[in-house]
Amino acid sequence: MTSHRSKTRVSAKRRSLHPCLALGLALAVALPAAAGAAGVDAKEFSALMAKKSDLSQETIEALLAGQKQDLLITMRPASGAQRMLFQSVDEEEGLQGQLEYNTALITLGKEKVLDDLAKKDMTFEVVREYDSLPVVELQVENAEQAQALALNEGVLGLNENRWFEKTLVQSKALINWATADAFAQSHSMELGHGVSVVVIDTGVDYKHPSFGSCNAPGDPNCAISYVRDFAPDDGARDDNGHGTNVTAIVHGVAPGAKIIVFDVFQWKNGNFGAELDDILDALNWTVRNSYWHKIAAVNLSLGSRRQYSWCFADLTSSAYYQAFDLLRWYGIVPVVSSGNDADANRLGEPACSSLALSVGSVTDDKITDTSIYQGGVCAEAFGTPKDTVSCFSNGGPELDLLAPGDRITAGGWIAIGTSQAAPHVAGAVAALRGFYRWEHVDETIQRLVQSGKPITDPRNGITYPRLDLGAAITIDACDINPLAPGCQFTRIDCGRRYDGPLCDHFREDILDLCVFHPEICREPWPTEPLLDFDPGYFRGRRFGG
Repeated sequence: MTSHRSKTRVSAKRRSLHPCLALGLALAVALPAAAGAAGVDAKEFSALMAKKSDLSQETIEALLAGQKQDLLITMRPASGAQRMLFQSVDEEEGLQGQLEYNTALITLGKEKVLDDLAKKDMTFEVVREYDSLPVVELQVENAEQAQALALNEGVLGLNENRWFEKTLVQSKALINWATADAFAQSHSMELGHGVSVVVIDTGVDYKHPSFGSCNAPGDPNCAISYVRDFAPDDGARDDNGHGTNVTAIVHGVAPGAKIIVFDVFQWKNGNFGAELDDILDALNWTVRNSYWHKIAAVNLSLGSRRQYSWCFADLTSSAYYQAFDLLRWYGIVPVVSSGNDADANRLGEPACSSLALSVGSVTDDKITDTSIYQGGVCAEAFGTPKDTVSCFSNGGPELDLLAPGDRITAGGWIAIGTSQAAPHVAGAVAALRGFYRWEHVDETIQRLVQSGKPITDPRNGITYPRLDLGAAITIDACDINPLAPGCQFTRIDCGRRYDGPLCDHFREDILDLCVFHPEICREPWPTEPLLDFDPGYFRGRRFGG
């Protein structure tokens, strides 16, 4: 059950908003709790919530009893065509203009939903607004209000403000880092130069020597460019060490990248974790500032066990799904640790989302003693060889990639877990996006997956690619996407379903290509390279050409 919390109100003077959206306004509640509870059939309401929410039975019962709940409402997002419309109207405004345009579309969508409900004498207090995500946190008075929200055509789903926990140098050799570094140096570049990585974690001790000469974030010789607390400020740079270790791993893999660190963790009722609304605040900032900071990846070394056999984070009604969709739209890869429950067949949330790049763990060296993983979920046997799937690492058909996560020393901390595997991949994404700035998000991911060393998990028999950054950065671009400028490709039925030899990953690219270059969308497709085509038009190619 989600209890009501006192929230900081934000001024609505930043832009014109419908009064229902203005944070800071105490809105009158039109329906008393008792009347709301009386007007709803409990069985029908529970069935509706099972279909359009991830609410626990406890929260459902609380709403039926007329107890107020703070819920995250996922609104219907702008369509791809609407998002791209801004560029076709005025390309010169660039990405920042498109961000503003999409923010306006999101705001209009929220206003329409609340206007519709106001006509039914229902008003809501806005607990927290996310201006760049199609999500708003509302105080819902009772089951009648929750039902009205769920049935509104502009609402995809209701999300509980769930609790997430952290998913708790030799590894660089395992991922073939030296080859990647030599390749970058041969082009007079440093891995990750010109891009940023966002780490959403427990904070960072930016004064640790691992990060350079840092008196404060943003110093010229400091790898940390910005820090912020989205959870209540505890006065510490990192009161846990987890975020410092994760951040140092990212920096070790992509030393040229700038790192932005957000603290979303807090102690609450004796437990240390992060609330979903704080995580969404950090993701909202990331989308909003993606252009200015050239953000290439977001690292989420956190998660929770699934409440259901299916993955709520992979439903369009999930706030995570909508946030990840927007991240990828702007060329940002959401990298998420798979979880440490020793479950070989199921990932935690939000790693199970198909829009996340999920990362499991392998040992980075031979185990020379019996190691019992924290929490006692499993023990690594003596003599376990390196490049073995870690016993604690969650797996299954949804898992995308493996990386070192066993006893990783970084930032003055030694840590074990998929939390340590994920930042190896986030750093690798920064290294690739820094070098191949014109590539699509899907192409970046394909580089990692296609070049990885095959490792079979003996628990489930599934073979996964293990990160090989040296191979990923040197693989030929035409092997990743035959549609890339300068590559030859074959006939495709443009604008409709096509069954050509190209990977389905690029189907949306082809449709976008047709929007802006209808002259090449003919049958048969030309076989010559599209040398005059600007890949910056591609969805997900945030850095342009």
